[in-house]
Amino acid sequence: MQGGIINTLFALIFAVNLLAIMWGLVMYFVEIGSDEAKREYKGVIIGGITSLFLLMCVFAVVDWIRTGLGL
Repeated sequence: MQGGIINTLFALIFAVNLLAIMWGLVMYFVEIGSDEAKREYKGVIIGGITSLFLLMCVFAVVDWIRTGLGL
């Protein structure tokens, strides 16, 4: 049961993260004239990609620990 809750939590965070990246991409291309807004949404995209990488690393470590403990 614990694995199901952890996997569901990671999937939910992953989905929210992907939505944030997509939102940043859409808003980046919608803001045609404003360089300040483009800079802001570029930060959202980079932050989303970075947090996605960190989430995958944390998931791998958690899975490695769960496998080592036999859970």
